[in-house]
Amino acid sequence: MTTHVKPPPLESRTPASTEQKSRAPKLVTRIGRTYRFESAHHLPRLPDGHKCKNVHGHNYRVEVVISGALDTRGFVMDFAEMDAEILPLIRKVDHRLLNDVGRP
Repeated sequence: MTTHVKPPPLESRTPASTEQKSRAPKLVTRIGRTYRFESAHHLPRLPDGHKCKNVHGHNYRVEVVISGALDTRGFVMDFAEMDAEILPLIRKVDHRLLNDVGRP
């Protein structure tokens, strides 16, 4: 897994008064992580002889980016929390036949 942290664009002007400061947008921070998996599939509705009718595989890359204000810990989200949400989904498709995913 690769971890990316992309800072938001900086505000170029400084508010001149307290009133402007209170209306100034809160700093938004973005974090992201890249997940990879491999899966196979086939396209059974294609005519016989088409190479994609046969089972074949692909490598996939999913980039998850979350943005928001920092919480009391100073995080947008803990990477362990992100993994807890994303990895179960990745496990459902990694090294699987996608045609069968979601079928009983």
